[in-house]
Amino acid sequence: MEELEQHVTEFIEQIYNRVRLHSALGYLSPAEFESRPVPPGTVPTWLPAALNLRRHEEIPQPPEGQP
Repeated sequence: MEELEQHVTEFIEQIYNRVRLHSALGYLSPAEFESRPVPPGTVPTWLPAALNLRRHEEIPQPPEGQP
């Protein structure tokens, strides 16, 4: 059973995910998406969202007298 699981995992990672069409990539395979030329100065729309947390001392404090 372990051998079967290993082969299924290998198939999914090395074959299926590389050729299947992804809706997040405009219904292109990852290989097709990555091979598309990107014009200079263009910001890719597929970049992941970023999370920026302020350090405690950078959090603005309310003015004196306000809760």
